Amino acid sequence: DTISNYLTAVMAKLLENRESKKDIRVFCIKSAVVNAYTTGNGIVFVTTGLLARVRTEAQLAFILSHEYMHYVYKHSIKGYIESRKIVKGKGDYKELSIEKKYLARQAFSREQESEADLKGFALYAKTDYGFEEGDA
Repeated sequence: DTISNYLTAVMAKLLENRESKKDIRVFCIKSAVVNAYTTGNGIVFVTTGLLARVRTEAQLAFILSHEYMHYVYKHSIKGYIESRKIVKGKGDYKELSIEKKYLARQAFSREQESEADLKGFALYAKTDYGFEEGDA
């Protein structure tokens, strides 16, 4: 579809000189929810709700760079594995209460989001998109 093709073109600009660009596919999902997410196999989903909020292509490019870093660092896979350890009380999580397990899952997720932000910003900084254009 036209929107997914546009999203793919923006991602291609970000990944211009990267071998892994052939592994990434970007699709639009019709949903009012403001969100984007990446699967472990390189599929990035962007909702129409998010697209309605984005004011510039540069803002979209930053979001896509963030999502790409989730793929590069295998956050969805690592998050699933860590979540299973926490839920089952394995290793360091063995003696934790339900509340502390919940907090551990949230902390792990925040670490992944911070990593995607920092690494995504570094990728975005190497593009022709301006920083003023990307300011949310």
